[in-house]
Amino acid sequence: MSNIYKSQEVLLASMHNKEIAIAPSFENHLGCKIVVAKSFNTDQFGTFSGEIARVNSAYETLKQKAIAASNLFNYDYVISSEGSFGPHPQIFFTSCDTEMLLFYDKTRELFIIDYEISTDTNHAEYNLTKENYQTKDYYNWLSNVKFPSHAIVIKADHKTLYKGILSDNDLANFIELSFQQNSKIQNASNAIIMNELRFTLDKNTQILNIVITVILNHRITLPRS
Repeated sequence: MSNIYKSQEVLLASMHNKEIAIAPSFENHLGCKIVVAKSFNTDQFGTFSGEIARVNSAYETLKQKAIAASNLFNYDYVISSEGSFGPHPQIFFTSCDTEMLLFYDKTRELFIIDYEISTDTNHAEYNLTKENYQTKDYYNWLSNVKFPSHAIVIKADHKTLYKGILSDNDLANFIELSFQQNSKIQNASNAIIMNELRFTLDKNTQILNIVITVILNHRITLPRS
């Protein structure tokens, strides 16, 4: 069976450098060219740090991203992804990473999707106070979550104050600003720092391979000329 996507341009609906993990597998196995929709704001569908809530299910959000990007940039083929971190649905007291990947073929109204749940995650939160900040106790937590390989988010009172923090100096400065500018956390312990995790190649090789295999083996009838 011929590969109908060979030499075709496929749009990646992402704004968080996910092409580093996704593009090589698709280009090598499908022979397509991945084009990143750099001006496409995927945060409008919900953010990891929670300041914009995801209204629909992960599957519906994936479809919304792909369809919106296809219409906006006039591409027939689109890839979208969605991830979440939280309690495992079956294993108590265990955190997990759920990753979903969707391939959209507009010309054939085809959606190919797969997901993977993994407990191999360093997703974590740390309750920050002035005391443990001054004593640098949170440094051990930073080491455990492998900062700065993933960015840090600072939240307080269920609101995101700063995110995308990738250096020690920036983290210290933003923590200071958080304590100075937010009266609710000056004498309380409801400031939280958490790591901002993204789709990475080392954890998601399997899901990429599954989606690509389904695409290659899906019985698609070519339109008659």
